[in-house]
Amino acid sequence: MARPIRRYGRAIHMLAIFSLSALVHIAFYYPRKHQLIVLPYLIFYAGNAAACLAEREFKKRTGRKVGGVPGRIWTWTVLFVIAQPSMDVELGTGWVGCMRHTFAHQPEYSPVIWLMWSLGLGPSPGEIYAKGAGRP
Repeated sequence: MARPIRRYGRAIHMLAIFSLSALVHIAFYYPRKHQLIVLPYLIFYAGNAAACLAEREFKKRTGRKVGGVPGRIWTWTVLFVIAQPSMDVELGTGWVGCMRHTFAHQPEYSPVIWLMWSLGLGPSPGEIYAKGAGRP
C-alpha cells in the first residue's frame, strides 16, 4: 500500500498514513453531526506523525530511543496537547454518551470489564452477561 509514496521519503510516508487515518475518522463521525469536522482530526493525526518523526530524529542525533520516565512524559504530553481538539469534538457529538448508555445496559461489552477480568480483578464478561440475561 505504501509503494506509491515510498520514493518521497519517510516523512511524507508517515504523514500520508496518518492522514488516511484522519480521513477515516472524519468520515466515521460525519453521520453524527452531518458536517465534515476536519481540523481537529488533522491536528491529532498529523501531530502523531510529527511526534513519531521527532522521536526518530532524536534517535538519529543521540543514538538513544526516547524511553523511561522522560519518554512517558513526552508521550503523555504530546497526546494530551494534540488530542484536545479531537476529544472536544467527540465529547460534543454525544459519542461518549452513546457508549456510556451501551455499557450501562450491556456491561459485558465494556472494555473496563474485559481489562479487569484480564488482570484477574473481576468477573468474566460471560459471568456478567449471565447475571444480566434476565434483564428486559
